[in-house]
Amino acid sequence: MPNESSRQLAHPLHPGRRYHLFISYASVNRAIVEPFVRQLEADGFAVYFDQNDVVEFRPLPLQLADAMDASSHVLLCLTPAYLKGPWAAYEAQNSFAADPSGEGGRIVPVWLERAGAEIPSYLRHLPYYDLSEHDPYGARYKQLTAALGRALEQPHRTPEPEQVRDRWQQSFLQAEDPGLTLFLARRSAQELAALIYRRTIGEPAAGATLDVMSDALLLSGRLPGEASGPLGTLRALFGPDALREEASRTPEKRQEAAVTATRALEALGQWVFPEHSRRRRQAQMRHLLPEMPDGSRALPDTPYRLHGEPLWHSSTGPVYAGRDTRTAEEVMVVLSLASDEPASTDLERVRRLDALNVLAPYDTGTIRTGVDTAGSYLILVRVTGETAQSLVERIGPVSPRAAYEVGAAVAGALVGLHEESPPLVHGAVTPAEVLLGADGSVRLVTMRADSAGTTAADLTGLRATVAYLMTGSATTAPPHGEVLDRLATAERARDALRVLRDAIDATSGGGLRTAVRHTGLSATGPGDIVLADVTPIAARAAWPRDGNTIVLLPERTRRLRTMRGDDVLWEDDERSDPRRVETARDGRLALGGWDGSIRYFTTQPQPVAALRIDGTVGDLRCVTGALIAGTWKRTLSRIADDGERRDLLPVLGGVHRIAVTPRGDRFAVADLAGRIDFFSAGGARQGARRPGDGALADIAYAGARLVMVNGSEVAGLRVDGSRTDAVALPGAYALLARGEPGRCLLLVRPTANGAPPETSVLEVDEFDRHLPFVNLPAGDRLVSCDAAGRRMVTVRASGCAYWRDGTQVWFWPDAVAAAVSADGTRIAVCGPRRVELYEDRA
Repeated sequence: MPNESSRQLAHPLHPGRRYHLFISYASVNRAIVEPFVRQLEADGFAVYFDQNDVVEFRPLPLQLADAMDASSHVLLCLTPAYLKGPWAAYEAQNSFAADPSGEGGRIVPVWLERAGAEIPSYLRHLPYYDLSEHDPYGARYKQLTAALGRALEQPHRTPEPEQVRDRWQQSFLQAEDPGLTLFLARRSAQELAALIYRRTIGEPAAGATLDVMSDALLLSGRLPGEASGPLGTLRALFGPDALREEASRTPEKRQEAAVTATRALEALGQWVFPEHSRRRRQAQMRHLLPEMPDGSRALPDTPYRLHGEPLWHSSTGPVYAGRDTRTAEEVMVVLSLASDEPASTDLERVRRLDALNVLAPYDTGTIRTGVDTAGSYLILVRVTGETAQSLVERIGPVSPRAAYEVGAAVAGALVGLHEESPPLVHGAVTPAEVLLGADGSVRLVTMRADSAGTTAADLTGLRATVAYLMTGSATTAPPHGEVLDRLATAERARDALRVLRDAIDATSGGGLRTAVRHTGLSATGPGDIVLADVTPIAARAAWPRDGNTIVLLPERTRRLRTMRGDDVLWEDDERSDPRRVETARDGRLALGGWDGSIRYFTTQPQPVAALRIDGTVGDLRCVTGALIAGTWKRTLSRIADDGERRDLLPVLGGVHRIAVTPRGDRFAVADLAGRIDFFSAGGARQGARRPGDGALADIAYAGARLVMVNGSEVAGLRVDGSRTDAVALPGAYALLARGEPGRCLLLVRPTANGAPPETSVLEVDEFDRHLPFVNLPAGDRLVSCDAAGRRMVTVRASGCAYWRDGTQVWFWPDAVAAAVSADGTRIAVCGPRRVELYEDRA
């Protein structure tokens, strides 16, 4: 095709147009079409004429769509072959949708070869030119060029919304070739984006492309999730990279892209045109649900009720506050139209996914009204908070640090989705899909993840969400926007956002929790206990470590992780089922499993030792410079702080309990028969074995004296090996190496008929005195305390309680486990789908 800049044009190009004429023809007619094109070029017209090799009417659909959008008129080169070819028909019909009456003169049918063929019915109302006779470039050709010239001198006319709607509806014609589907979708997406731009921002610049308009719209933050999600998908599918890569697409990839494009285009068009509004139909679906006496609406044949107006609108449907009548728990209910039901296979994969920051439905079903299926419902855990979009609408743009915190968390959620095989694509990453909890947590609401989409659309949505949080406007470029534009994967985006986040001094204010506090969403409680961090993952147990680091046991994978917020610092390769846990006064942590697994942490996020010893771990305790661990199968091992393991003399009766002196220089081992051996911290046996008088419940040192309990009495061993008199104490069942120097804690729970008894905690000193310390309520079980014994965590049927100096100061009604650090400054609490880390500043 000649270079238009090197030849004088006879007529001006309309704004945004690169060509006067687009030539639509059948490739088998190239021999008769090419002379016609060359004559038009000689007469000063800028012509798009596809000269690439085409086979069976299969040109590159996106390039043709782009060229047609860049042309003022479409010349249909009519021949019998043209009228039989699918591409010619779609080009003609697509052009016809933009100018159905023919008043704009956009479509110009030209007969080049007739042979008795009749003009199609949908073109009969248009004026046509017959150049098929003996003088093709005579009078009739001059009439054609004169008419084209007059039309080109007229100003460009913006398509009316009705014309855009008609083209959108035409794009859903069932085409056997996915290339045709992409062609139609690309052209409709361009006009939809332009129409949305006019309604939202203003008149787009002449020649504004789909990617330029889409980026501005997504950055503006003015579009709800049901519009920005599909627009981002279409921008990723039809942007400049897609045009360049189109020729290398495999048939499978083209089919996949066609399905994604159709789905996104349908969703976007439904939002643009009121007569196809999903939101209106969703509201109607709510009114079809049975109304209960309290004004709530019931989901038929389910225990769920929803009430009030929507909390927000997600890309799947409106999200309502609700309640599960079986458990009285508060939930969130999403209503989805029948045409929008998520793919069940992918939804099941999301529900099983152990991805950070992903909030997915835990229950779904079909809504039936009478004999018809109105749609589906999705049930999510209730999260107190608001969306990122609502936050910005309420307080304006947030600080860069807060925006990067949110972005890193959302990118972390996308990593989990995209690493699935095949990858799961969210498809609607917008500020309306990002839920900011009152506790400072960030969750990407994920209800329609799709394995047929493109991950690039998710990254486009991520960039737009971060920019919207920082600017609240499409007119202001976000800081470091050029960095985000170059990110090709969710993992790279997550890492880059973390770097940007950490580069901003956290003490300077402006973090995410500062933002949510400004909206009145922060948690309430004693002022000296503050929420320090949130890890959005369901865990069976968690243990706080230095700083804001925790070691947790995820509910689903059962593989230990070291985490800081949503950053995974280390993850185990094997599943764990801890039986015994040791938290030393100096911050060391050790876990021993039923299968003999040992994980020993000192100062680093990863354990210095990850190994397995023979048999179930009976006990493990920290001594100076090492961990001592023993099993029921007689194994006794010393694991140094550098990870080196050395097996000590076997314990013939199997290791039941280990006690360590306050200075950590000696330890005692009780076997399952009650016999006791003594060792130095280095592992050398000291003195003779003490014979057993029956199985012991526990042992611990109070100063230099070893305290022993057997369930009904308490006794002691002095340094010289002599035994103190036993004191009857029914219900004494455990000892904790905690409390003031020279003391340990004794737990007593007397046997009682009927209601559970209280648990008495006594201090035992080296002079064999039993001093009252605290009484725990009936049903409470002490599970953790600091080294001084001043701060404790108890578990009861209704949640977890935190105690300070014998007084309960906090209660988490939804917690399933909790633990306090050895220094008493941090508490890790496992709640529904999250682990919260609190700081005790008292």
